[in-house]
Amino acid sequence: MNMSKLIKNAAWGRKNERIPFTIYDSFIPEKVDQKVLHEKGIGIIKKSMDFKIEYPDVEININRYKESGKIIEETIWKTPWGDLNQLSRYEGNYGSFFTYKFLVEKIKDVNILCNVMENCIVKANFDDYYKLNKDLGNKGVVFSYTERTPFQLLLNIYAGPINLSFLLFDFPDEVEKLIKILQQREERMIEILIDSPAELIWIPDTITAPLIGRDNFKKYNCISYLKYHDELSGSGKKIMVHMDGVLSSISDIIAKSPVNIIEGFTPPPMGDLSISEARNLWLDKSLWLNFTPSVFLQEWDIIKNYTVELINENKDRPGFLIGITENFPLEHWEKTSSAIISAINEAHDIF
Repeated sequence: MNMSKLIKNAAWGRKNERIPFTIYDSFIPEKVDQKVLHEKGIGIIKKSMDFKIEYPDVEININRYKESGKIIEETIWKTPWGDLNQLSRYEGNYGSFFTYKFLVEKIKDVNILCNVMENCIVKANFDDYYKLNKDLGNKGVVFSYTERTPFQLLLNIYAGPINLSFLLFDFPDEVEKLIKILQQREERMIEILIDSPAELIWIPDTITAPLIGRDNFKKYNCISYLKYHDELSGSGKKIMVHMDGVLSSISDIIAKSPVNIIEGFTPPPMGDLSISEARNLWLDKSLWLNFTPSVFLQEWDIIKNYTVELINENKDRPGFLIGITENFPLEHWEKTSSAIISAINEAHDIF
């Protein structure tokens, strides 16, 4: 089975012989052979970063230690303009870290980050893509992943929603200056991606409407998406944005955006748009699902029936993929993946 062809057909909105089922390679359990996944009909997604960012005169140190039985990760940016400090706590079940103190908290941190980003260097680096693509073959596809768009970087990575809200209220001009600097850096990344051998450009924005709001999404994110589209569409590349949150309140804005693929789309009960609603709203876009994490934990029959419902909602419309795009408890892997594959096999026989 040529999973690469199946995935690209669906991503491009073409008629397909089978619904692709995919998983990020970083979520594949260690004991699972990737060749076995391919034989079962599961496509593997690898990600390459086609540029590297250098921060002259900035020293970034990461230290880990235990505090009250918890693993703490401390990140320190030592810069000529002052230091930035971040603290994250290890969350055991899913192997991720929760940040509770962000790099940017006060106006002085905004100014430090402005200087850091103004002086950073962005260089092309396609070696990673070529290696991953060669290793993967027809077992899946390699995304070229870029950074989150500037506002999402501040919201999710550098400042966090609480700090960013206060900073926007108290120091709007300074925050706007930082966003413009990040936008200029983004333009350099897009210039590099024009020459990327990758066909699928993945923007990991992790959009959820209540957190970003309509005005910010339209003012900042959609402007970035338009830049990507205007610069990259001529080279035949498709732009996908990871939108795995609740989206109904910005669904009309998404519909008008130039994004080709809504990736990580999460249906109910965790999302607030059904498959049929999303397909009717976003007629020109492919829909790449994040298989609903809460359903992942259910019994085999429930998972299979839920998958059948998703497929039936989509009917036989092209541009439809099912993916695992979030961490999950590994003990549920075999049960859940086999249930999803069973539903897809049945759909293949019907359609």
